[in-house]
Amino acid sequence: MAEKGKQVQGVLVHILGEEYRIASEGDPAEVQRVAEYVDRKMRELLARQSTLPRGKVAVLAAMDIAAELLNVLQERQLITEKAHEKIDRLSRLIDERASLSASQPENAPLERLFRAPVVRKQNAPTS
Repeated sequence: MAEKGKQVQGVLVHILGEEYRIASEGDPAEVQRVAEYVDRKMRELLARQSTLPRGKVAVLAAMDIAAELLNVLQERQLITEKAHEKIDRLSRLIDERASLSASQPENAPLERLFRAPVVRKQNAPTS
């Protein structure tokens, strides 16, 4: 259902030489981009099997596009899981470091080493 204040636009697109008016609240350029992708997929299928009826071409293109989408969603899920694992590991390491710092006295040699400023020697200019 359309939100108040948003106007539904009719975007004219071409797929396999036929015109379609697509109602969309989104960006017309994005609707065009999607239509071009669907058109390209359908033309690829027709290039391989030119005798297929348009209905079958549309279904096969939809299947190809759905398979691509599902693969991308699965990849994104794996990446998200790995990112969460790394974030959890980093959080544990930070917590461990914080508990080590809290349990050691301020004047402990190791603690002083971590807090000591880093002094870097500059190389003397060579002539």
